[in-house]
Amino acid sequence: MKFNRNDAEFFVPDGASPEEALSRATILAIGAHPDDIEILAIPGIIDAIRTGGNQLLGVVVTNGGGALRTGEYAGLTYLDMREVREREQKQAAMIGRYAGLVLLGYESSEMKDACNRHPDEDLRAIVERVRPETVYLHNPFDRHDTHVAVCLRSIAAFRAVAAATGWMPRKMYGCEVWRGLDWLVHCDRKALPVHDPEHMADQLINVYHSQLASEKQYDLAARGRRISNATYQESHSLGSEHEMAFTVDLLPLLEDPQIPVADFVRHAIDRFRADAVSRLDRFSPTSPCRKS
Repeated sequence: MKFNRNDAEFFVPDGASPEEALSRATILAIGAHPDDIEILAIPGIIDAIRTGGNQLLGVVVTNGGGALRTGEYAGLTYLDMREVREREQKQAAMIGRYAGLVLLGYESSEMKDACNRHPDEDLRAIVERVRPETVYLHNPFDRHDTHVAVCLRSIAAFRAVAAATGWMPRKMYGCEVWRGLDWLVHCDRKALPVHDPEHMADQLINVYHSQLASEKQYDLAARGRRISNATYQESHSLGSEHEMAFTVDLLPLLEDPQIPVADFVRHAIDRFRADAVSRLDRFSPTSPCRKS
């Protein structure tokens, strides 16, 4: 495939041709930065490994050169850091047995510039070529600007392909990274079990030594969130899962392409507000007393 940036790269961990990698991909994960896929798409990565690997195509939209540089990385230039993070991302793709890895190489500023259509063209070309069954994206409630920008462009790419061809994926999840989704009411969130007895998620995150050097414990934080999700999923049942990733179902945005993403977000927030306020109203001391 040809992309808009000359420094974009298609990496295939097992050495197969890009065409073969694209043809065997049934799962597509699109992340803003190196290491995002290994957090947001961990249910898909582990499921793919369990069934033989070589099914997940990872797309990393920005180059990661603007990452925080501390410790042994403090003296690196922007280009040096970009090379480090791309190398780490390729190592994660090898450990995770990805079908392929696309490094589009954009700057974060380019992704946040709505007038720059090149990322849209690249994402649409990937979606149109792969037509995956399952998709993992950032979620539109995320508090990282670049994550939200990538989410919006990804949704637009799927909408464009769906409108042109009538095709849609079977599942499309918006996933947790820089904001958890435990606050959503039950009808608005989808819990995906993560069966990870070999701690594959930790292995993948620990590849990113340049990020862990800042003393941010991404491995513990990501796993802790999944354990917390499983523990607090239900208050009156034991539950059978040790780890869960919470997601939001984004497929309705393809089924009805006229829904603005902002309205989709607003309606979910309204349902959360109604749920919280109704509970306060029911149990407030100022509520009218009801005789049993």
